[in-house]
Amino acid sequence: SFQGSVLIAIMMFVFALLGTSFGFWEEITAFAVVVVPMFVLAGYDVMTGLAVLFVGSTVGNMASVVNPFSTGAAVSAIGNPELTLGSGIILRSITFIVLYIIATTYVISYAKKVKENPSKSVLADLEDINTLSDQKSEMPEFTKERKQSVAVFIVLVILMIVGFFPWLELTGETGYRIVNAPFVALAKVPVLGNLLGASHISPFGTWGFNEFAFLFLIGALVLKVINKMSEMEFLNVFIDGLKDLLGVVVVLAIARGIAIIMGNSTQGMSITFIYWISSALSSVPLWIFGIFAMSAYVLIGLFLQSTSGVAGISMPILGAVASALFASSTLGAAGGQIILISAFAAGVNFMSGLYPGATLMGTLELVNVPYDRYLKFTVKILLTLLFAAAIIIS
Repeated sequence: SFQGSVLIAIMMFVFALLGTSFGFWEEITAFAVVVVPMFVLAGYDVMTGLAVLFVGSTVGNMASVVNPFSTGAAVSAIGNPELTLGSGIILRSITFIVLYIIATTYVISYAKKVKENPSKSVLADLEDINTLSDQKSEMPEFTKERKQSVAVFIVLVILMIVGFFPWLELTGETGYRIVNAPFVALAKVPVLGNLLGASHISPFGTWGFNEFAFLFLIGALVLKVINKMSEMEFLNVFIDGLKDLLGVVVVLAIARGIAIIMGNSTQGMSITFIYWISSALSSVPLWIFGIFAMSAYVLIGLFLQSTSGVAGISMPILGAVASALFASSTLGAAGGQIILISAFAAGVNFMSGLYPGATLMGTLELVNVPYDRYLKFTVKILLTLLFAAAIIIS
């Protein structure tokens, strides 16, 4: 039905947006308890719910428009001061839109077939599938505080995108001034402008990790007020969140150490590796580099699933290779590194969508869906997404 198709499109967009903004993945199992029975009760099969969750999230993760754990980690590991989280945001946004359209069309097509004829389901011959629809557990009430918290999160994501978007480079001085007009006007207000420090706010289009960190700190404080949390309760939740970031911070610190030891394209140990790889690629068109990099990261994803870890290990070397290869091209060294970052995000996160990790296997166990049936459904669509991403990036 039309309503069912709209529901699939909306839900996939939500999870794709979560994936592209902060790498949504480990949280999927918790959402499966709600999303899977919702689609089962709407007349679809369990795989439709799983597809909305996993394929939707994979779309967002492969694009990683402003994902600090993927794109941000890669930018930091490369160590090029010309690059920020906003560098290449147009390329990644186009990738996001195209992959979303392809994935949503595929899932809606499958869901329609299953609803019209349940025997078309990839799970049709399995009798012990757990639809979760008969569980007695009650969903927490969507209170006013929770609605306001969701609204705050949406605002933060929008501000992230607006802050990192290269307004000056892509819209010129006029567009840059228009988007930053509120700050300029606020800075001219007596007392209030000085009190808020409006004249010292980083303009939209120039944001980096410092602004990103400050934005989410303010968001956390706003959520504390909205949810009426005590100081101790807030600190406990805040520290729990910091624990999730500690591993990323350590990896990035090690990555910077590796980058310093390896050197760059003109000095250090990496010269040998850069020379070998550059020589191998020097006689091929530059667009081959994007495909080469994406293929390499798909293979790397078989052995290492941490996006920040993969970035820390590979970016110091491949970043220098990209710089050397594209230095004399119209894209320039930074442009080559932007292509590398997009290829990295697409390749590694493609493999994450297939890799039998804890999140995927735990969710499949929850609904009692065999891993081979999941692969039977997802391999085709994820390969299509990878192919589309390779075309866009190259």
